Amino acid sequence: MFRALVKFYIPVYSFVLFTAALYGLCLLFSKAAERPWLKAAGALTILLVILIGAGMITASRSLDFDVNIFLEKLMQVTTWLSILLPIFMILNLVNEVRHQKVISISKNLFTYLMSLITFSTSLLAIFLAQNLIKERLLSQESSGVNQQEYSTAQLFEERTFTDKRGNKIRYRFMKPVNYDPKKKYPIVVCLHHGGAHGSENIRQVEGSEAPWLANYENKRKYPAFLFVPQCPKGRSWLDPIIASTVFEAMAALELEFSIDVKRRYVMGISGGGYGSWHFASVHPEMFAAAVPICGAGNTGFASKLVNVGIWAFHGENDALAPVSGSRDMIAGIKKAGGKPRYSEFPGAGHDIWKNVHSTPGLLDWLFANRRE
Repeated sequence: MFRALVKFYIPVYSFVLFTAALYGLCLLFSKAAERPWLKAAGALTILLVILIGAGMITASRSLDFDVNIFLEKLMQVTTWLSILLPIFMILNLVNEVRHQKVISISKNLFTYLMSLITFSTSLLAIFLAQNLIKERLLSQESSGVNQQEYSTAQLFEERTFTDKRGNKIRYRFMKPVNYDPKKKYPIVVCLHHGGAHGSENIRQVEGSEAPWLANYENKRKYPAFLFVPQCPKGRSWLDPIIASTVFEAMAALELEFSIDVKRRYVMGISGGGYGSWHFASVHPEMFAAAVPICGAGNTGFASKLVNVGIWAFHGENDALAPVSGSRDMIAGIKKAGGKPRYSEFPGAGHDIWKNVHSTPGLLDWLFANRRE
């Protein structure tokens, strides 16, 4: 249902902007313009319409990473500017009341007092609203977490990384068993499926291959760092801002811990499978190997993966992620001279995790990969 409504987003939003523009013009050029605060509100409304409209047009035509970062900051600016509108309206009300004779106290004292109350109340409202919304979202997300998801996540250290642009990514992290800083260990980036998006920093563990890698046998046989980021709702691993923040978080971890930069691996399920193809494609120099499960990539980047170890998995009858996504990427890499591995399970659908886990030699192959 929600996908069906998406097509109405741009028309409805455009209509709202058009209505706001008319409202701003009325405040600027009607008798209301005689009131300075109403005139200021009209000018601000027109400015916001121009900024938001220009941002929408630019976003629809550009996929450039730096442009996306600029637009995100622009939207933050417009959000804060919009808060001035009710303040202008309240100040106009104060001005109107001040000129009435029903007030017996000093006009100046009344004006200063009302202005102070207006600004104090506005700042308090902004602060409370931000925290209320944040707590509400976290509460809603956490309320849907079951005991199994919560228990599994507690095995991993809870962390948050903020990049140089202010973007945040929440993640879970596990160090190798008997970690020795004098030794080098590989790192596995575990990307979760589409049902684990959020910011509660819990669901993504069960929604990835991390529990399998962290079980009693595997974490002792294959000591490695496990990095399990959580993609925010409404975003994806293919989002350049999300991908960049994940890469920066990895760089920060490599400064903090003894990580073997020649043995970086990425593996993901479903949406994480798409992310695994994407991460390895945009930064093939970073990863020694990738294990995309039920995913797809951009075949235009297939030639870049010739020197990356690839073992892809897919179910023949996958109705959610067409099997052609894996087949086309594997064919493209082979055509470019690479030697990827591919396992397709006959008659299987989207739920092939157990098939993958029971594949002989998978982890031996994964941890044997090393970049020259």
